Amino acid sequence: MSIIEIKKDPPYILHLDQNKWIELANIYYKSNLDENKKEILLKIDKLVDLGKLIVPINHIHIMELSKITDSDRRKSLSDFMLRISKEHVCTAYLLDPFLDAELNNYINSKRGETNNIINLREKILGFGMLTLMGRHIEYKGNVDITQLINKTIGLKKIFDDLLDSERGFMMQFEDGIRRSLPRINEGIQHDIDATKNKGKVFRKRLILAKYIYQFLIPKIKNYCDKTGFNEGELCKILFNDLKQEQSWEEFFAFFKNLPSTYTFFCLEDGSTTPGQHQRNENDSYDIHSLTLSIPYFDFVVAERFFISVAKRRHLDRLYKTTLLTKIEDLEPYLDNIMIQ
Repeated sequence: MSIIEIKKDPPYILHLDQNKWIELANIYYKSNLDENKKEILLKIDKLVDLGKLIVPINHIHIMELSKITDSDRRKSLSDFMLRISKEHVCTAYLLDPFLDAELNNYINSKRGETNNIINLREKILGFGMLTLMGRHIEYKGNVDITQLINKTIGLKKIFDDLLDSERGFMMQFEDGIRRSLPRINEGIQHDIDATKNKGKVFRKRLILAKYIYQFLIPKIKNYCDKTGFNEGELCKILFNDLKQEQSWEEFFAFFKNLPSTYTFFCLEDGSTTPGQHQRNENDSYDIHSLTLSIPYFDFVVAERFFISVAKRRHLDRLYKTTLLTKIEDLEPYLDNIMIQ
């Protein structure tokens, strides 16, 4: 098999959806004897040990793990995920610290304040609950973030808590997310039902208008409150490139400046086309999991439906991310990383 060129320097970041984690765990515990996949798992394991590859866990992985009712199966899968992830976690999308940082990066780039731009690719990864909830992004300057992370609840404790019938602090975290996702789905389904006879562009405009009203404007106001910058002047800077008369696609392209937000809308739009796909709770899990990994990771191996949506929107080209649907397709990329 030919080795495929990779342009970035290690460590590389690999996202696996939960089914791929289970697939590799079955290889590890020898319930699946596929020799090709066994070889790929050995390569992943070695690259992780060499520090050339990071395979983090996110809040959706934890949610999916908690749904496994067989305690022995849950324990074996969590042990495997701890081994491969080395307890690395990825922060969650739709958390204020991350969304604020992404918007602040764009504002600072437009204002020419490049020294204030945060490397979010580095910031989304870390260890423990502090990173999982996005709180580490807020710390700047002389704060010893390593000490803060070391003091936070680690991934092993989170997984151990999942195995406990009481489930302690995880119960509130998990139940909060589980309650919010159905509400998100209900809201999306309401928008689909309300606009199904009004055309696709109208539906897009409605969803985007709600986002601007509910999220973007309050965050711009928050930025101005913190910095003392005039709101009107900031809006002129941000939206100066937008023409009064423009197509929907030209307006929507503005959100490419906010990578996770643009990815989120592309995946949401691709999963809400009436008559083509029946929206379900798992869609929200997949979208929230992929919203950060597609623009900020190097490799994503996930469900065929959403990989297809992302490729149709050219997210792989836009963010230079390799999008795959099969574990086997990782092999040439792993071989390339190995020789670096």
